[in-house]
Amino acid sequence: MDDEIVLRPAWRSQWLTILLLVILISGYNFFYNPGAQLVLSILIFFLFFKILARRYGRSYMIGPKGVEVNIGIFYRDMTRIEYRHIRGVNLRQSLFNRFMSIGQILVSTSGMDTELIISDINRPVYFTEIIKNRLKGLS
Repeated sequence: MDDEIVLRPAWRSQWLTILLLVILISGYNFFYNPGAQLVLSILIFFLFFKILARRYGRSYMIGPKGVEVNIGIFYRDMTRIEYRHIRGVNLRQSLFNRFMSIGQILVSTSGMDTELIISDINRPVYFTEIIKNRLKGLS
């Protein structure tokens, strides 16, 4: 099981923004004022772009040699931690996140106190176990 696993933030982690977008789109025809429709159109476009940027602007890779986070659409910020440098793998989930089956994985190293955060992914418990198993296989 040393395959490369690529993850992205879950759609359901953005449920509130998606709900707001659906409400705004469904209420668009109730505004007869062209100025209000223009403002609403800009807001709809902004929310739509925000949803897509959050989903496709982040990717996480659990590879055979380490864990990597790539952030950005117009710029690129890549952080990679090799398994030999990892000192701790923790899971962060609220009660609501447990219900939605999403969460964050916190990967920490010693020395630099670097913390890599894999956020808003599906099945975080499963992927935390994968990282921990790969750490055990290293030692």
